[in-house]
Amino acid sequence: MTRHLTRPFLALPILLVALAPALMGQETCTASPSSIDVSSPAPASVVGTPVVPITITLVNADETSLSVRVDGNDVTSAFTKTNLGANTTAQGNVALGAGPHTIVTSVQSSKGTHTDTSAFQVTFPAFFVPDQVITGLVPVGTPIVLRGTVKGASYKSVGTIAATSHPATATGGSEFIQYQPGSDRYALFEISQTAGLTVGQQAWGVGAKLTHDQWVTQRLPIP
Repeated sequence: MTRHLTRPFLALPILLVALAPALMGQETCTASPSSIDVSSPAPASVVGTPVVPITITLVNADETSLSVRVDGNDVTSAFTKTNLGANTTAQGNVALGAGPHTIVTSVQSSKGTHTDTSAFQVTFPAFFVPDQVITGLVPVGTPIVLRGTVKGASYKSVGTIAATSHPATATGGSEFIQYQPGSDRYALFEISQTAGLTVGQQAWGVGAKLTHDQWVTQRLPIP
């Protein structure tokens, strides 16, 4: 009797050893699901700058198949991708006007096509400071109103006509260069709103240019 009873108990450890590799393999080889996510701007968020930073996160997906469209326009080329294992982060800056906008993204994986969408709002600040214009934070072509007192106006110089020498004096001679005026006009404004201005800009003012087309064809007033 003792010999027959011990056989089932001896077979149990053998069975567990045989199943262990299969059980462990199923748990450790399970891959994370593929996905795409517009991390920022978040849905229904408000962005206070015309150049919008966009971040997209990919998981177990083919980064080369990434497609990004903003308001129907393909902006995929504006994004730089960074890989970290199975995760890829795509980041880019897109210049947008004030109002509602929608990002539509898609990417391919072995499981098929994955998409994500984010709708958000762009609201410009009450005013732009000069450094925001200089550093490119304001898209080219954005209308800008400059308020202040005109301190002076001049034509743009496009070359020199001649150099005129004057007779020598007790302190030495002098030379004057005659400049040929161009078609553009420049105006120097003394700004009353100094928020965001450097010390030099506060002291000297801010320059603005009116092109020939603006003051002749569009008939904008010359300061």
